[in-house]
Formats: sequence, structure tokens, C-alpha cells
Amino acid sequence: MTDRKAAVQLWVDALKAPTEDSKSRLSVVLDDDIRATTPMGASEGRDAVLAGFGASPLAPLIAQAEWSEPAGDGDTLVVSCRFPASAPVGGLRVDLRFDAADLIVAADTTLIPAPPPIATEVDFSEAMAGAINGALANGTPILMAYVDAEGRPHMSPRGSTQVFSSDRMAVWVRNPEGGLLAAIPANPHVSFFYRDPASRTSYQVQGRARVDDSPAVRDQVYANSPEVERNLDAQRRGVAVVVDVDKVEGRDASGPVLMERGAGSGAPGEG
Repeated sequence: MTDRKAAVQLWVDALKAPTEDSKSRLSVVLDDDIRATTPMGASEGRDAVLAGFGASPLAPLIAQAEWSEPAGDGDTLVVSCRFPASAPVGGLRVDLRFDAADLIVAADTTLIPAPPPIATEVDFSEAMAGAINGALANGTPILMAYVDAEGRPHMSPRGSTQVFSSDRMAVWVRNPEGGLLAAIPANPHVSFFYRDPASRTSYQVQGRARVDDSPAVRDQVYANSPEVERNLDAQRRGVAVVVDVDKVEGRDASGPVLMERGAGSGAPGEG
């Protein structure tokens, strides 16, 4: 069994640093017809399997991960690693099967799901507000969805979407006769979706919308809208809609995001 554990360590070494030297040392303990499966696909034969080391998009995480000691019964040993909380997945598990000559004949690599984040109170960070408020200029406009009185969903980009306060968002609706304003009295529930593939950032926001006609709020929402949006309603005939945010989930540079109104107190907030 000591030889098999040493073989597992050679596999881990090649995963963490897929150099010609590490792969050469690993090749000695691989069966000629080894078959390997990974989330990226399957390969068969020593050369094909070795060629796959370092090809994973998770290679930078694998290189820095801490790996467990090999464990298992019979002809299969299992080794795993955990990634930082900011990673898109929790880690990797590798099942290595040996033959009677202690050569690795099969390797199955599977993803360990990331643990669900713990919900915190809704509180937009400066980075989140910057992403949302700059979405139009960034070329990643935010989609807003609502449901009309007949139960039909509607979705459209809203260039004026903005973070209004630590737990509220807002939009400037240029058309007072539009479907969104007609839907709010019967069903105030709305949602937003933001995604920036370049930074691997995404936010899904749920909340309750309401019209706010107070001069101070109108001034703020209009002024914080992008210039191109303000120019499309220079006479300010539009309406300020404020959304009390109930939930935000997604992922950004800090890792997974989960915020829920009332999470800090254990009871839903009044908004």
C-alpha cells in the first residue's frame, strides 16, 4: 500500500506543478491503457492522460490547494483538495484505481460543490454599487423583470438602474404610461439581473417596487442616471421607482454573494 500512496502523491505533484519532470515521474506508475475522466472529458492511454495535466481552467487553484492524505479500501485510493471560499467550486476529488502490479489503471476526477454561502443582511458594498451604477457605461446593461396584471412576465434593459441606498435600488422610468408602472400596484415584486463575463461578476436581485414622487427622491434618481438616459428625458417627465431589496445572490471578486433582508435579525424587515 505504501507504493500506491506514493503513486497518488506523484499524481498530486503533477496536478499541482505539471512540469515535464513531474509528468515523467508519474508516467512510471501509469498503466499503458489508463483511462481518465475529468469534468472536461475523458482520455485513454498514458500519453493522452499526461497531456491533460495543466489543461484545466482550475489549474491556478489546484497549484495552491492543500491536498488530503490518500484514503480508501481495496484497489481504489481517494485524494481531495479544497479551494478558497472565493472559488467557483469547492474543490476536487480524485479516485485512483490500481491493478495487481500497483499501476494506476483508472482515474476519475470530480468537482466538489462549493458550500452554500451564509446569508447576510442586504447591504450593497461599494464595489457592488460601482458595478451596478456603471453597468450601462461598461456595456453590461441590467435587465429588469416584472409581471403584469394578467400574469405575463416582462423583461427589458434599464439603463438608469442604480443603487439608491444600502438596501434599495432605483430606476428612472421615462414613460409614465409604461407597463412597469401599471403593474406595480397589483404586483410590486420585481427582479434585476446583472452579469459581467469579463470580471465573472453576476448579481440577481429581488425586491418590491414603488413609485416615489417626492422631489428629493426624484432629483436623486434622475441625477444619478447616466447622462444618455437623462438626455432622453430632458423635460423630466418620467417617474422615480424605488425598489426595497429583499434578496441579492450571485458572485463577484469577493466570492459568492447571498444577502437577504432580515438575515441579520432573524426576521423579515419592514423595508
